Amino acid sequence: VTEDAAPANDQTFASLERAWSSAYHQHDLPRIERLLAAEFVGIDGRGVMSTRAEELEEARAPAPGAPPPAMEILE
Repeated sequence: VTEDAAPANDQTFASLERAWSSAYHQHDLPRIERLLAAEFVGIDGRGVMSTRAEELEEARAPAPGAPPPAMEILE
């Protein structure tokens, strides 16, 4: 990647991150499927790894009347 391409790449990456976040909050699983490759493996800020399937499951809308998800505390 040349220095000339770096800003465009950064902008593209940021745009995809925003699209993923928006799809997650809207529980838009088909959109997330399009954004994440089948072989996707993510590592969050805590060092926790996740697969595409796990990301899709986490983004699924809760069932009506379901309690909010429990917070997991990692030590």
